[in-house]
Amino acid sequence: MHNLNFQRQLEEYSVYHERLTPRSVRLIEKMASPDIRFIDPQQDVRGIEAVEEALIEMLGEGGRVSTRMSDMAWGRDGYTAYLRWTRNFPKYKMDGISEVVFSPDGLIVQHTEYWLSQQQKRGIFSFFK
Repeated sequence: MHNLNFQRQLEEYSVYHERLTPRSVRLIEKMASPDIRFIDPQQDVRGIEAVEEALIEMLGEGGRVSTRMSDMAWGRDGYTAYLRWTRNFPKYKMDGISEVVFSPDGLIVQHTEYWLSQQQKRGIFSFFK
């Protein structure tokens, strides 16, 4: 079931990630619950400030990371959406999918990233240290 009420929020969140810079990170505060949970293969953090720190760390020095969203879909529950993306880092690129869960009032309560396993095998984790 597609929740048309949250389509605008999902599209705004998608654009947020495509335009993300160290200066714009705090805009997530308008879209997410204060106790948002962010999970990726390297971390599991909770709270707006922790998520902002994780995003700033991902952007790296100078914010030279860009993300392009290529698709989105809704899960059957009407509160969970999926974003397919490509993230370009200075020395490599990564493809993945994010599972984004909305609360009944339209705020994001969880963002879980899934990275393609082949990229993990090539050693992308070394770039995060």
